[in-house]
Amino acid sequence: MFKQKSLSSSGNLIDGLPVPAQTEIVITLEDVNFRIKAYPGRDKNSWKTFNLEVEKVSNIQIMDERQIKQVVEQSAPGMILGAAAFGLLGAMVGGRNKTKEKISVRNLLIIDYISNGEKQIIIDISNDLKDSTKIVKRFHEMKPETVLQETIQL
Repeated sequence: MFKQKSLSSSGNLIDGLPVPAQTEIVITLEDVNFRIKAYPGRDKNSWKTFNLEVEKVSNIQIMDERQIKQVVEQSAPGMILGAAAFGLLGAMVGGRNKTKEKISVRNLLIIDYISNGEKQIIIDISNDLKDSTKIVKRFHEMKPETVLQETIQL
């Protein structure tokens, strides 16, 4: 059997490894394991490498997390234009508070594995979604029994 080319992706750790949150992570899928490198600082002595055997991984998937933020803005230009056009009443209407919703989406790579019980590694891969998708696809090709099947109930 031919050795497949390894695939890599990078992101920031959310949870699941013994390094601080938001640590830069590079995850590489090789033939028999995931090699996970953590770069918690500039000192090379603090960099860590973790190996996770593919056989211990029960599932890997990408999920998105949506955060909705309410932003309240007061329009000073609207107040000035309203006052110029319609006087005091126009200033009140033009300068009223406006609420906008800002939606931010984070893409998370979630690796479920078994090691003294069920565990999970969560990595924010929002800036490297394309390569992470390739890793998930390759993993499911290596372990087809892990592909999630959708059930539709009628």
